[in-house]
Amino acid sequence: MNPHVTYSDIDEILKPWASERNLHIYTECKDEEVRVISVLDEHRDEYHLFVHPDYERIEKKVAVGCALLKRHTKKHTFYRERKNFDYRESIILSDLEAALNRSLKQIEKWGDEQGGGINSVTLRSTT
Repeated sequence: MNPHVTYSDIDEILKPWASERNLHIYTECKDEEVRVISVLDEHRDEYHLFVHPDYERIEKKVAVGCALLKRHTKKHTFYRERKNFDYRESIILSDLEAALNRSLKQIEKWGDEQGGGINSVTLRSTT
């Protein structure tokens, strides 16, 4: 028996959640299995919302969060700026939908802090 949550377990909740919001889920990066959604705010800054089994925990947990990937006005956004835009939590699988909503709200909050207003997240993928 697998002591960790699997991506199949995550997908049962993540896929309908993303579909309702018309978001694309990336499932592979550099030959590794991942679950990442790219979100743009109204300033066209790009954030990643991510979900993966939390292998650092002994109990069955899921790591969920979001982080700034790139400012639209810059070719490269350095770590010293990105580190201030990182939100993570470790949850049980049944709390995944609520945690996804909290992560999306965090991206909206970061957009609002830049003067983006209440509707700062465009809820669309970058594909």
